[in-house]
Amino acid sequence: MSLLVPRAPRTHAVHLALRYFSTNASFLERRAANHTPLTPLSFLQRTADIYPERTAIMYADWKAISTPMTETVVIKQTWGETKIRITQLASALAHRGVGRGDVVAVLSPNTPAFVELHHGINACGAAINPLNTRLDIDSLAYILQHSAAKVLLQQTLPKAQLQLLYAISSKQRA
Repeated sequence: MSLLVPRAPRTHAVHLALRYFSTNASFLERRAANHTPLTPLSFLQRTADIYPERTAIMYADWKAISTPMTETVVIKQTWGETKIRITQLASALAHRGVGRGDVVAVLSPNTPAFVELHHGINACGAAINPLNTRLDIDSLAYILQHSAAKVLLQQTLPKAQLQLLYAISSKQRA
């Protein structure tokens, strides 16, 4: 069922303007002055250049907030700081041999580090393969083997589980 919402009556000037713009809108064509495609990386660059001191990331761990007797750590980062960290990450990945066409798998919860990884991996030309932190080891190993990830960046697995994941995915590749 749809609701009919009455429209405000248009004035004569509005009618003339609509007719003029619909037939004579050559001045609205895409040009460098009025249209620039916005990608995640160009957005980051533009925002860091225009608003370097404005807040880009504010994060407080919800587990720490809900636990009494713990000091809550709030991470606050500006656009300028975020751009520097992402550039450093992209450079580090490039020095490790990660480049255009490579896949980088990321196993991390939604944290500021994950935001930086998302942009930094793209900045060095690689593709990101975000992995769900709730998946079991066998599923993670299958995804890693299938994606042919060159690098796995992880923040959540204990060392024993990480070794098991590596063993299973290596066995599947053989």
